Amino acid sequence: MNFEEAVKAGKLTEFYRSMKEKSAPGFFDMLGPDIKSFDAEKRELVMTFESKDWMNNPMMGMHGGIIAALADSAMGVLAIMLHQGKISTTVDLNVSFLRPVPLGKTITVKAGCQKLGRNLTFMTCEGFIEDEPEKLLFTAACRYMLI
Repeated sequence: MNFEEAVKAGKLTEFYRSMKEKSAPGFFDMLGPDIKSFDAEKRELVMTFESKDWMNNPMMGMHGGIIAALADSAMGVLAIMLHQGKISTTVDLNVSFLRPVPLGKTITVKAGCQKLGRNLTFMTCEGFIEDEPEKLLFTAACRYMLI
């Protein structure tokens, strides 16, 4: 299945995972991502993750490194999709932690592309509990470079 077919069929998670079939399952798979929507025209992607017990910090919330990984994963997938399957890598990542991220909840990450360049792409995202979008948990900004 190519990129365009995946968009039409609503199978973006499967498309992304098919790109990884040649490698062993990794950290991205452990996060358990689910692509809810992708809008190429608006340059936006919505992805959800289930916050699990293994993601905890000593205060029993989600570890900050995992939060950064959720943000980087959603923005990175968007970068790959906007470049129609071309692989990119993170250049820099800035995360603002606004509230503790609870365990046992569905976390929604909404990513958007601010600038889509030939080699560099600038993304931002925000994360919130699925049924409480008015309460931001974190925001992030990142640059990706095509490789």
